[in-house]
This record gives sequence, C-alpha cells and structure tokens, in this order.
Amino acid sequence: MLEGLTDIAWYRLDHAYGWAENVPDLVRAAASADGDAALEAIDELYGSVVHQGSVYSSTPFVLPFVFEIVADPRAHHRALLVGLISASAEGDRDGSVKAVLDERVDELLDLLADDDDHVRGMAATTLGRMRGVSPSQMRWDAETNPRVRSLILVAAFHQDRTRAAAWLGQALQEEAAVRVAAAYAIATNGLPWTPEVTAAVVSGCADGDPLEGWEWDQSWLSTVVCSVAVGVVPELLAELARSEHRDVRLACVYAAIDAMNSRRSLPEPLVPVLAQMLADSDIGIVRGAVSAIRMSGFAARAADELAALTARELDLESPRSTDPRASALRTLIEIDDPRWRAKVLAGRLTAEIATAMVDAAVPVDADLFDAVRTAFAGESDRSHRVALVRLLGSWGPAASAALPEVLSTVDYAGGVAVLALAAIAPDSAQVHEALARKLGDVVAAKALHELTGDPEPLLFAIEANLRDHAAIAVLADVGDAAHRLLPRLREELGDDDATIPVRRARIAAAREYWRLTGETSTVLPTVAGVLAYGDVPAIDAAEFAAELGDESLVPLLENLLTDDSAAVPAALSLWRITGRAAVDPALQVLADGWPRPSQAVAALVEMRATDTVSVLRDLAEREERVVRSGVESSIIRADEALRVRLREAVIALSQ
Repeated sequence: MLEGLTDIAWYRLDHAYGWAENVPDLVRAAASADGDAALEAIDELYGSVVHQGSVYSSTPFVLPFVFEIVADPRAHHRALLVGLISASAEGDRDGSVKAVLDERVDELLDLLADDDDHVRGMAATTLGRMRGVSPSQMRWDAETNPRVRSLILVAAFHQDRTRAAAWLGQALQEEAAVRVAAAYAIATNGLPWTPEVTAAVVSGCADGDPLEGWEWDQSWLSTVVCSVAVGVVPELLAELARSEHRDVRLACVYAAIDAMNSRRSLPEPLVPVLAQMLADSDIGIVRGAVSAIRMSGFAARAADELAALTARELDLESPRSTDPRASALRTLIEIDDPRWRAKVLAGRLTAEIATAMVDAAVPVDADLFDAVRTAFAGESDRSHRVALVRLLGSWGPAASAALPEVLSTVDYAGGVAVLALAAIAPDSAQVHEALARKLGDVVAAKALHELTGDPEPLLFAIEANLRDHAAIAVLADVGDAAHRLLPRLREELGDDDATIPVRRARIAAAREYWRLTGETSTVLPTVAGVLAYGDVPAIDAAEFAAELGDESLVPLLENLLTDDSAAVPAALSLWRITGRAAVDPALQVLADGWPRPSQAVAALVEMRATDTVSVLRDLAEREERVVRSGVESSIIRADEALRVRLREAVIALSQ
C-alpha cells in the first residue's frame, strides 16, 4: 500500500505552510490503524494541501494516495478523506486536480455503492464538482438514504440540468431532505418557483432543518432567498419564522440579512417578519432580529416591537453578553422615536447608548446632561467613559460644566478627550494647559494651534511623527512656519521598495515639500517609486501626480490601470494630465462593487464618460446590489448611498 509515495520530490512541492516534505508522513498516518492518529493526520492534510478552499502544487500528488486509502474498507474516517477529494475539486483553479479526478471517475462512481452513507454522500458532491458525468450514472434510483439522495440531486443538476429536472416531480414528494434539496435546485437553477415548492420547504422543515451542515451549502436557505424571485421571499421566511425549531428560526434571521444585503427591494417587506421575531423566546434569535432591523433602513416600521422589547425581561447567557434590549434602544434613538428617553433616563447610560446619541446628533438638555454626569461618576470602565466623553464633546459649550470629568480622561481617552475639551471649553486656560502637556501628540497640538494660533507645539508634534502620513498632512495648516521642517521632509523622500506605511509617509512628505518649495524635480523620483510599487500608497501618489502634471509619470500611471487599489485614481490622474479618458477601471470597480465604487462614479462624471450612462442607469435601478462586501451591517447603507450617486451621475452626464 502507498507504493511510490517516497518517489515523489515532495521538497519541490508546496502547501499552505511551505514545502511539502511532511506530506508523506501525513499520508501514512492517515492510513494508520490507529483511528485517532488517522484523524489528526487527515485534519493536517485538510489544513495544508486544501487550506481554506485553496489547492497547492502538492495537492494533485496527494489525491491518488487518498483514493488508495479510501478503497480500503478497513481505513478510518473514509468519508473525511472523500471530503478532502471533494474540497480539492472545489478549490481547483488551474485544472491540476481535474486531471487527476478525470482518471478516477469510475472509482468515485463505485463509491456511490459504498456501505457508508457518508462516503456515498461525499462521493456525490465530488462528482457534482466535476464535469462530464451523466446523472444516469449517479444511482439515483438505487439510493435510499434521503441525505445522500439530496446530494445526488444537486450533483446531477451541476452535470445535466435537463436530465436532473426530470427528477424534481418525484423529489418534491419524498423525504424532507430531498424535498428541500429539490427546492434548492429549483432556486439555484432559475426554474419556476410555485406555491408547491414553498410548501415543500415549509413541510420539509417541520421537524427542524433537514439539511443542517449540508455538504453542498451550509447556508442553503440564504442561497435560496438570494436566488428566487423577490416576491417569494417574505412569504417563505414568514412561514419558516413560525417554526417550533430554533435552528429553522435562526436560519431565517441569517437568510433575511443575506437577502437584504443582496436584493434592494427586500428590506422593507422583510422588516415585519423580523419584527415578529423580536418576541421570540430565544435570545440569540432576538439579538439577530434586532441587528437585521437596524441595518435594514426601515427600522421605523418596527418601532412598536422595538419599544416592547426594551421592556421585556430577558435572561442573558452571561453578564458580558450583548443585550438585544440595548440594541433595540439604540435603534429607537437612531429613528428618533421618543420612547428611548424614559428608558435612558431611568437606567444606566451605556457606552452603546452614548455612541448612538452622538451618531444621531441628540441635542443636550438638563435631564440628559445630568444622566451623563451620573453615569460618568458611577463608571469605572475606561472604554465606557471614553464614549461618555465623546457624547459630552458633541454637545459643545453646553456641556462646559462637565469640564472636570473630561479633563480626568486626558491620559487615556486620547483624541476623543482632546476634541471634547476643544469643543466644550475652547477658551479655558485649563484646556490649553492640558493640551500643551501632551507633547508630541498631533491631535492635541492641532487643537491647541486652532485655539491659540501657536504653531510651535504642532511643528514639534509633526516632526516627532514624520513616519505618519496623516501627521505630515497637517503641515498644510501651519502656514509659512512649516518651512522649518523642509530638511526633515527631504530626508523622508525615497524611491526604493518599503512597507506600505513608509511609502504613504513618503508621498505625504513629497507633497508637502513640493507645496512649500515648488521643486518638482526633487519629489519626482519619490512619486515615481511609489507609483511603481502600486497598492494603497499608489492612490496618494496618483492623486499627487495629477497635481504635478508631469507627463513623465504617464507610463507608470498606465501600468496602474490594472491595480486593484489604485486603478481609478490612476485613470483620473491620466485624464487630468493628458485628457485621455480610461473608463474601464471605473466600470470594473462598479462591476465588482469594490473598492470605493463612489470614487469610480465620480471619476466617470469628471471624465465626461457619456457613453456609460446606460450602464450607470442599470446599476442604479437593478434589483441586485452593487455594494456586496464590507462590514455586514453597512452594506445596505453604502449601497443606497451609491444609488444616489449613480442617479446623480446619470443626470450630470445626460446634460
């Protein structure tokens, strides 16, 4: 067994953690008669040759030995090993795994008759990830296990949609797992979704999630609601939200979030479904429902249910658990529902609530001011105190009576305390003294400069932070006094490769040096060097290149048109220097929804790309969101803001 294992030059092959010299030992251990040792080795193989969905040069060489182990009925964890084969097929990008599997189709088909249900199921998923396997070979008629039948059904659709579709009528009448898998196949293949299909999903989930941990798609319900017609989704989730089973109801919450983040017309009709779930007996479901409602943009439609939640008695899992009542209260603040006030005044003003009040620009009054000071006096947690200081700062001079509290946080609240002090007591000698004591702190020095006009502390702080691009940029506020730092700025210039922070600082230094001296020749090598190395620093460099207007930088800017980070700034700089419009980078950003799609729209408008109007109009009005990634709770807000910009761009380019 495992003949030829040592004949392979593993030291020339790689995996996720470097060269693959350890793979032979892992393969031998995976074939061990010791089940625990085999399991440990298989886990290591998963983590190395198929790491987080990626395959490596060693992966295709490992697979034949995995097949050999699986073929031995005495081997341990055979289903996991077939899963390794399946994961390799899924992660294949260059065809190297396909070349191995194409030679072993018969072995995989034989595994569909294995005695182990799990082996048969994983074999089905592997076959579904290949090409050229006929559904007629997949033993659909012979298989009796519902879970395996569910996997075969979807695998068959991956191979031949027409033949597999002929099985749907029967599948919708079978066991729960098969019925739900049939609905999944219908949704993901764009087939007509009928009330019968909805009924099949609801009845299929009557005893819990029949596809929990499903090998094809562990978030199968999210995939369904992101694939079917939008009109189907509210009714389907409303039905499932009434399930007696926690796993089904929780899946509804996650599916609703995914659906709202995917489809523009779904937040409004899904809020009533989520609002009903605020009364759920399970605190995890309530927590998820509040989060979903907050991000929807239509939280006002659930105001009554949110207010009711703030009055509920809940048993948190632990004292440190996130309290959904606080999130509900925060949401009431955000939608300007007055019912939040009584709860805040009667209870502890937490950091979360203080932050919500700042974000909602809640104005100060005597009761709220007293509540903040009372909370501050009883709060020992520094992070919570910082949130209270931020709230006091947002109220400006109206909060000046709380100056002692804010002054007490100067040593640990950083920029928050600095900005709050400058806002609530700008003329106070105590404030000026406190800021002056923070030597080398750019934020404090900048605030002191704005309050007193004294540039010395600010120049000192900037000079102490010349490796920080943001600190260097503050020099623009100093005026002629900034000339003193010219020698130091020049020392920071350079055109060789360096870390991203160093390259960003170099561009900031070059920009300020040029602004103060007008010497293009001095800063040009630095700009060229940062452009050449691309990535995030090249964004700043491209913007500066447009200011310089030097045509020697054009070739470097053209090279950046395929850079993920800097393509759009490079295109805009080329436009400003040469008048040539390169619209493809901006359109690609909009197609991907990343990075900075709003910047891409602005670039198209500036370049007068009138031939993109129809594309922009489609992006603004289509059902699918343009922004699809980022912090989950901000996707809807970011996409709706982008829609506004897209519509404005259509108007601007149509005039």
